[in-house]
Amino acid sequence: EDLRVRAQASNDSLAIPFRWVPGAIDGESSLLHGTQSDEGQRLANDVHILLKQGFRDGRLVRSAGDFLCIRSRRMDGTNLKVRKAEMYVEVSCKECLTLAKRWRSD
Repeated sequence: EDLRVRAQASNDSLAIPFRWVPGAIDGESSLLHGTQSDEGQRLANDVHILLKQGFRDGRLVRSAGDFLCIRSRRMDGTNLKVRKAEMYVEVSCKECLTLAKRWRSD
C-alpha cells in the first residue's frame, strides 16, 4: 500500500497539461526496430508516460497512444505495441521524466 501511495504521489507531481497514464512496451516490441539493443532493452523495461490525447508544444509533437519519449509509429511503418500499466506504478523512464519537466512551474 505504501508503494502505491508513493507511486501515485510521484505521478501526480508531474505537471503534464494533458491526459496520460503510466504505460509500457508490450512483449515482443522489446525488440525495437532501428534502436541499439541496450536502448531497446531500456525502453522495454521502463514505465513510460502513455498519452491519452495528442498535443503539440513547439517542436515536440505526439499523438494519443504515443509515449512522451518516443512515438509509437516507427520510421519503418511498424507500430510499437504499448499497454497501459497499473496506475500505482511509478513512471521510471528518464527521457519521459526529463521531457515532463518542461511543464513544471518551479
